[in-house]
Amino acid sequence: MPFATLAQSGSSLINRAFSVDAGYTLNRALLLIQVGRFDMNNTWVLVANASTAHLYATERLGDEMSVLKEFSHSESRAKGSTLASDRPGSKQSRGSSMGSMGDPLDPKEFEAERFATELAKEMDKGRVNRDFRRLVLVAVPHFQGLLKTHLNNHTRAMVEKSINKDFTAFGTRELPGRLKGCV
Repeated sequence: MPFATLAQSGSSLINRAFSVDAGYTLNRALLLIQVGRFDMNNTWVLVANASTAHLYATERLGDEMSVLKEFSHSESRAKGSTLASDRPGSKQSRGSSMGSMGDPLDPKEFEAERFATELAKEMDKGRVNRDFRRLVLVAVPHFQGLLKTHLNNHTRAMVEKSINKDFTAFGTRELPGRLKGCV
């Protein structure tokens, strides 16, 4: 974060610390400035599909958002035939014949699971580090289900809203308006 932005955010936070409504103490405000956690970024918004994800921070859903991190999982974009092996493995059956063993999971589904696991670990890490207070998941229903499956119970409890849309193509200018329309 550039120093000017840090200084501006820091002074804003200190001003809030002195207001009666905010409930911050000066020490708490200074601590937040030192560790880089500001009150304005208390909601994380994860916008994802099976191959791309963007993690944003915002004060309120529909307000200005800042990009925290971008993820890409190119394996999810590959054709299923390039992800799978040439032929299924074989297994010895109880008799004398050999049987064929198919893949238990479709290769594309397997890669989507891997990506969902990676994203869930990032969300869990953010919760443990107290980087956010609320989490909003924006993804198509199937991938959202994968994400929720891989989130631990504590992080899953912080999911404030789930939006069943693929908004990965929208940037920081269009996304707030789209999200506001979904609330």
